[in-house]
Amino acid sequence: MAPAGYVVTSSSTDTVDPRERTDYWREVINSYQCQFAYDFANPQGFSGRTVLQRSPTYQLVAWQAREQWIHRTASQIKSDPDGDYRLVLPVNGRVVVRQRAEEKALHPGSATLLTLEQPFDLWQSSDHRGLVLTIPRTEIEHRLRTSDPATLVVDMASGLGDVVRMMVMGAFSQRQQLTGAQFDAVCDKVVELLCMLATGDDRPGDSTRPVIATMVRRYVREHIADPGLSGETVARALGWSLRTVQNALQRSGTTLRDVVRDERLRVARERLQDPRYDDWTIARLGNSVGFSSASAFTVAFRGRYGVQPRQVRRESREADR
Repeated sequence: MAPAGYVVTSSSTDTVDPRERTDYWREVINSYQCQFAYDFANPQGFSGRTVLQRSPTYQLVAWQAREQWIHRTASQIKSDPDGDYRLVLPVNGRVVVRQRAEEKALHPGSATLLTLEQPFDLWQSSDHRGLVLTIPRTEIEHRLRTSDPATLVVDMASGLGDVVRMMVMGAFSQRQQLTGAQFDAVCDKVVELLCMLATGDDRPGDSTRPVIATMVRRYVREHIADPGLSGETVARALGWSLRTVQNALQRSGTTLRDVVRDERLRVARERLQDPRYDDWTIARLGNSVGFSSASAFTVAFRGRYGVQPRQVRRESREADR
């Protein structure tokens, strides 16, 4: 599917004569994917741009263009077969996909797995921006419990779906900093989590548990002031069962209770060392990270770091002088 190595490149119709833009767009997209046919709402005013990330295993294309229809016909499938799947993920605007007599309307917060081995029609609005991840058949079919992944519309707005969405968008935003191996590693995790989401199976494999543990820590950190943080609330927010979260953390050598305590104390220490919080009392600072009283905060902090919160603040200010 791709040349050896990791490639990041971009294309824009702005680089060619306006009369040649639709032809240029056809050539670019077909070179990234396979044979498609196109209809443009306004051929004279059409514009589009892409950013391509590609390794020998995966391909991610960021795609922005004016209103158009893209078609995959039976004759194109025969002349240019492509067995890989596409995860179509709108970031802005709307996409409508019609395949096998089913019509799927996609918007930010949803996605679909699309097969190119069946004819389809795809319409996108003029304000559309999106991402298309190419997933090799060998990486996805053995994980799915359905023989028809093209019927799947996946909720990407909350829970595990939002985790997958952020991972795909993160892979794109960090495209210049990633190596090919790192890009593949992220995509491997995306595929495993996506299939868990699509099949309703929340029993992660060994390679997914570190991802879950990382997402749990991130969620706890973002909700650090909530005194009601619990296994149930975290698991529900991330779209996993409580048992899945507990098992993932246990395999990482910790528990949710320990994660919550450690993240609260870590944030507290950062704030004690930050001059912007100098006018905060110890009680207020402890309360801001979820402790109910100054004494509870001081006891927990001393147990974790071996010193009083006030001492950390004092030593930090002395070091700044």
